[in-house]
Amino acid sequence: MSILHMAYRQLVRGLQRFQHQPPPGINVPQPLLDDTKLVTDRLEMLRRLPKGGRVMECGVDEGKFSRQILDLCQPDELILVDTWGSSRFSSAKLHCIEQDFAGEIASGQVRIERSLSTDALANVDDASLCWVYIDTNHNYPTTKAELELARLKVKPDGHICGHDYTIGTWESYTRFGVVEAVNEFCVNHQWRIDMLTHEPRRHLSFALQQSGIPDSTGTAAFTQSS
Repeated sequence: MSILHMAYRQLVRGLQRFQHQPPPGINVPQPLLDDTKLVTDRLEMLRRLPKGGRVMECGVDEGKFSRQILDLCQPDELILVDTWGSSRFSSAKLHCIEQDFAGEIASGQVRIERSLSTDALANVDDASLCWVYIDTNHNYPTTKAELELARLKVKPDGHICGHDYTIGTWESYTRFGVVEAVNEFCVNHQWRIDMLTHEPRRHLSFALQQSGIPDSTGTAAFTQSS
């Protein structure tokens, strides 16, 4: 191993020590994976999600995926949630979104909420969303909280979807907690992985749905035939 390679490994390990580490991951049991559909990418996932209804996207950035949601799923209402409060996700991006979606905002098809995802989810009516897509900070505590809230907010046959079902990113050497939070959620509440994407860069998207198997509270969940 070269000196440069060794120095690189030590640098990455040093950076990881300063990041929040999720708890040890657990496996999703096979019955919750038996009907999982592997799809090419998240655009194909959108094509397979229900059309119309009320949808929420948490983590909007500059709205490119938001436009794809509108084009492919044609929701009656799309709620776009982001803080737009950092140098990377700035208020300038919010201004662009307000311009790009001016027509849909005026018609009521698009509603913008400048807030934390957990606050926006907490404020929406229970069982009112057809599905939600989560793409925020990807750490374990936030993802866990988002999933727990979303469970109450989607309809009985609805989906909880999200991005970056992966261990982390090479670009910024950031450790994610999405895999651990999603797997733990599926086990605790007996939600199945309905769809999983298969992009080469492995920033996978997931779509979860109730399985019909009693969860850890003893409450039976909804079953939808595949």
